[in-house]
Amino acid sequence: MILEAKRLLAHGGQPASRIAAQLGFTSATDCSTYFHQRTGQSPITFRATALGRSAKNGPGDTPGTGRPGQ
Repeated sequence: MILEAKRLLAHGGQPASRIAAQLGFTSATDCSTYFHQRTGQSPITFRATALGRSAKNGPGDTPGTGRPGQ
């Protein structure tokens, strides 16, 4: 299940809540807790790392800078 969650987070544009539902969790919080306990990081942090940007960046931010893209 973790492998599938990682795949969806790294390669899909779906929100974490939708991924949680796809994986059969009743809430995004339950999924996040499960993921964190097994990987040591939140789904959002994992996605940011997999995509090469800081977890604090927004979708339009320049990767790794925390500043809006140009």
